[in-house]
Amino acid sequence: MTLTSSRYLQGAGTTTCSGVGRWYVSGKFERSSWSGYREYSSPTNSPIQAGDVSVRSSMTARCGTGGTYDYHLELDARYSPGGGVIHRSAGPASRYSCGTGNS
Repeated sequence: MTLTSSRYLQGAGTTTCSGVGRWYVSGKFERSSWSGYREYSSPTNSPIQAGDVSVRSSMTARCGTGGTYDYHLELDARYSPGGGVIHRSAGPASRYSCGTGNS
């Protein structure tokens, strides 16, 4: 994950799913807090996938104000329909001064 010169968080990752009929990737940035990580940006969903494929997801979120926290990109593979989580992965955290969120 990086922070651009124009104050945007950017992150990317790959999610692979096998043995599942229809699924999609839901991605969001999260930030640290005293009680654990919490949502920083609203989730963004990929198109529906069918079968065994890998999906490359990239996200951008505008940096807010209000403090320095650890941020990471979380990618969830989810069933379609229903939205239940099949697999969850979070990238390594990076520390930036981007505030408490834009969600």
